[in-house]
Amino acid sequence: MTLLEYFNECNNKDGYVTVGGHYEYKVINGVLYFPPTDGGLDWKDNFRFAVVPYKNMEHKFYVHKGFLKIWKELQDRVAEEEFHTIIGYSQGGTPAPLAYEDTLYRKGIKCECIVFGAPKFLWMPNKETKERFSGVKRIITETDIVTHVPPTVFGYQHIGQEYVLTPVGKKPKDVNWFAWKSGHDRSMYRQHLEGVELW
Repeated sequence: MTLLEYFNECNNKDGYVTVGGHYEYKVINGVLYFPPTDGGLDWKDNFRFAVVPYKNMEHKFYVHKGFLKIWKELQDRVAEEEFHTIIGYSQGGTPAPLAYEDTLYRKGIKCECIVFGAPKFLWMPNKETKERFSGVKRIITETDIVTHVPPTVFGYQHIGQEYVLTPVGKKPKDVNWFAWKSGHDRSMYRQHLEGVELW
C-alpha cells in the first residue's frame, strides 16, 4: 500500500472495533489502525501528565497519562490480533508506537509503524528509550500544530524518524482557513501524500 492508502484507510470509519466505551482500533489485511481524535472524551485524554506505563519495568520510561490510558484500554485486545504494520493519525499516533514497543517487547517482532500528525507522548526519554522506538516513522506537514504538543518545555519529545511532507496544491474550497492553516487537516495530508513513495 502507499502512504496515502494507509492514511485514507486510517480515516475510514468502517470496521473499527470500540473498546472501553470509545477507544477504537481495526485490523485489515495485517495492518493495525488507530483513528484520530473523535469527540469530547478523546479530547479529555489529550490533557494529562506523564506516568510510568507498566509495573516493574526493566527499562523505565514515562508516557503522557492520557495517551497511555488509551493504550491500556486497547492493549489486551490488540495483543490478540495478528498484524505486521501499525498506522495511526493524530491522537491515534500515540497508541501506535506503544503497540509497536509492546509487540517488540512481548514477541520480539519489529512491526512497521507509521504515524501521521502525531503529538508528542514520551516524557524526557533517554537514549535507550529513543532507541526502543527508533523504528517508528513520523509523517508530518511543515505547519502541523498538533505535532508541537505537548510543549517540549514540559519535557515531552518526539521519537523515531521524522519525514516532513513537501507542501503542494492550494486549499480546497470545502476546507475552512483555520483547519488548513493548522497544517493538521486531513485534506492537507491527502494532498501532500499524493504520489509519495514508501521509503
